[in-house]
Amino acid sequence: MVEMDSFTLVRHIRALAEHAYVPIIMLSSRGLSSDNDLAADAGCDVFMVKPVRFLQLRKELFRLLSKKVEAPRAREIITSEIRPIVPHGHPKPRLLLAEDNPINQKVALRILERMGCKANAVGNGREAIVALADIPYDIVLMDIQMPEMDGYEATRLIRESESRTGRHIPIIAMTAHATKEDRDRCLTVGMDDYLAKPIQVGLLAKMLQRYVTGIKSPDSATDSPSSSQSPTSAHTNETIFNRDLLLNNLEGDLDAFHSILDLFQSDTIRGLGRVRHALGARDFKALRESAHSIKGASGNVGAETICLLASALERAARMEDFDLCQNQFADLQTAFKEFTREVLLLRDGNSAQM
Repeated sequence: MVEMDSFTLVRHIRALAEHAYVPIIMLSSRGLSSDNDLAADAGCDVFMVKPVRFLQLRKELFRLLSKKVEAPRAREIITSEIRPIVPHGHPKPRLLLAEDNPINQKVALRILERMGCKANAVGNGREAIVALADIPYDIVLMDIQMPEMDGYEATRLIRESESRTGRHIPIIAMTAHATKEDRDRCLTVGMDDYLAKPIQVGLLAKMLQRYVTGIKSPDSATDSPSSSQSPTSAHTNETIFNRDLLLNNLEGDLDAFHSILDLFQSDTIRGLGRVRHALGARDFKALRESAHSIKGASGNVGAETICLLASALERAARMEDFDLCQNQFADLQTAFKEFTREVLLLRDGNSAQM
């Protein structure tokens, strides 16, 4: 197409919150496999080569329209019961979590504790390398985007060290980026497995169980790293605050619930300030990183609308579309104000019901 190619157009559409999950079919006169990959990375649901056969098109339309379109913000909701990943009486596996967001750390450590693990958290790849030198961890959960040293470089250095010792510790990547290139890069640098954020706790439990005990579930996700992209929650409607998600993760601990909410609100205020400063400086890299941080934290506390809009802002910053970034930021600020009101109402009037 003139002025803008189809792949760029799809990325623009996906950057709009109201159209982020509308099914998209791309039609092309070329049958190149590289075009198929580009279409998938841009956000297309189906790639078809022209001339398109009527029956084939009807089949794809029926498939897309008959399934419920669900946003990835609901992927992190878990079931009310999390069982230990090792049998009773066995030693608790020791895990190292490399994650720079303090809110994500708190929630993840609580979930890992419920799975029967001993877990510690560090804030970047450099700290992960130091921790591994001191303690013989069984598994590393490695975030990709971290300050000082990212997950890729940390993994490379860990594998370099292991080449001299003969040891191999399983490293599971955790990243919000879900393209085929990201998955391939994770495996190329030496990571053993891959989970896309927000993390499905059920898939995480099965993956940890395989590496700790060698027990392989019949619906294993290892053979298909991207399978963590499939939503499983019944909570698919966009909500300002899904309090059940956070309460469930914290086993109903109200003190921890309110503490994490306070931390999230103060951290988001600072994050919005960084976004405002990045917009003023037209610093798209800083803008993308700030939006990414807000997205990660909001997904863990049940701030689903904020998570959706922060994700849209991150995509707009990646495209360096200044006007779109400004619009997304305005929507994000409005959503945070609504979230704050919801939390105040909850604390003032509904605490007794919790």
